Formats: sequence, C-alpha cells, structure tokens
Amino acid sequence: VRQNIMPLSKFEDMVKIPLAEGTYSALETVKNQKAPFYFTLSSLAKKEQKKLAKTKIKSFLLIPIFIRNNFHGIIEFDDCEKEREWSEAEVEALNIAAKLIGASVKMQNFITELKTAKEEA
Repeated sequence: VRQNIMPLSKFEDMVKIPLAEGTYSALETVKNQKAPFYFTLSSLAKKEQKKLAKTKIKSFLLIPIFIRNNFHGIIEFDDCEKEREWSEAEVEALNIAAKLIGASVKMQNFITELKTAKEEA
C-alpha cells in the first residue's frame, strides 16, 4: 500500500458516520445502502474529524462494487482541496465505472469456471 493510500480495513475503523438510525462505519453505510455515498469532513463528529485530519481529505465519495449481489469493495474518490458536494454527473460516471469493474470481475470468474468445467469433463 502506498503511503498516501489508506487500506480499506483502516478506513472502516476510522470513519463513523452519524445517521438517523445510529452510527455506522462509512463502509457499512455503503454496503447497506448499495449505492454511492458522499460526505464532507465537517459533517463528521469532532472525534472522527481528528482521526482524518492527517489525511488532508476534505470530501469523500465512496462507490460500492457488487458482484452477483455480493459486496467486493469500494472505489473511493477524495477532494483534498475543498469540501464539496459531488455532482450527479460525477457520481453517475463513477458508479458506472464501479459497475464495469464488477462486470469485468464477474466475466473473468465465469471464464475461469468454464475452463475448470471443461478440464474436468
């Protein structure tokens, strides 16, 4: 992992999002909503802001990757310059990219399964 890249496991432990239903990790939120999720540093509790201060990230956009309805990870986009809302066009374009990644992995898995089945036949 490069120095400026945060492993998903650390991100999950660090960022807790206060929602109406309770407080969840950012990763749980994306998994449960099965949809893109964005937030700004100032929208977090002071404790969470302190944890993330050293990253210098101001705005976060998390896009989930699902394969066959199973969560496989996220694509995270950050803005380190300013807090901002992500435009609908940005979110949709990045959501399409995540779906393409999921479809690509699904296809590769299918090809592998097909090769295995042929070898066993």
